[in-house]
Amino acid sequence: MVHCSPCRALPHGWYSVFVAILATVAWLSSWVQETCNFAIVTGPIVAELDPTFTSQAIPFLEFGLSAFREPAVDQFGNYTVSLRGSCTEYPDGQLIDSIWNTSRFFAFLALVLGGGSSLFVWCSTCFVFSRATWRWTGYCLVLASLCQATVFLWFMTQLCSWNACTLSDGSKADLLAVVLLMLSACLMFIKYPTPAIRELIPREDDEESEQKEHHSKQINRKDGIMMMMTSTTTATRPYGHPASQDLQLEEEEPDVVIEDSNNSIQQRSGESTTEMV
Repeated sequence: MVHCSPCRALPHGWYSVFVAILATVAWLSSWVQETCNFAIVTGPIVAELDPTFTSQAIPFLEFGLSAFREPAVDQFGNYTVSLRGSCTEYPDGQLIDSIWNTSRFFAFLALVLGGGSSLFVWCSTCFVFSRATWRWTGYCLVLASLCQATVFLWFMTQLCSWNACTLSDGSKADLLAVVLLMLSACLMFIKYPTPAIRELIPREDDEESEQKEHHSKQINRKDGIMMMMTSTTTATRPYGHPASQDLQLEEEEPDVVIEDSNNSIQQRSGESTTEMV
């Protein structure tokens, strides 16, 4: 899963940037096949599709998954692959079969998976990815690579069975996309870049709160010392005899002494009277 932490630069280091660039190049390469230069076709189909074939004797046509295009003529009168010519849609008929439609479907699926995976890898340059999320992104890249390779089923269509079909710029770029997508996935499986620990810089508000907390701790410490001192002084007195009782006892001691002296005087006077009798 992707941790919901604030975005920060390169939490996984430059390794994630390299994988993201590689996956993006692969995805851009897969877009080349969307034009009408996926394959070069020679054979009877050229005369059927090109109305100018009888007058100009065009040797080949550029075929794509959805349209075709006539070749360009250079200054020497030679036919070359056209990069800027307009594409013409295929006529309605039996030209496109089930294998052709399957190739189209997987081409679209490869674009979706490759683009989504590339974007997700770019997110790892800003957010922290867990090990499981990193690995599942690699699985998506593998699936995109397999879908991209399935596009080559187009060369097994009925069109190529009675015409000569060869690779063109679009199919070569498609092959490059397959390799780069698989390489990106392998790099994600080989290594998981451990995210760097972020050092938190204290803000002014945090410093003020820390100072207040430290000051309150000092005050609590002083209060605790005072309470300990008072508890030790009270612990030296007998249990249940507060200081007021001690003072009261000290005040009562002289009366006891006076009473004792009076009793002794009375006893002496009694003894003297008995002797006289």
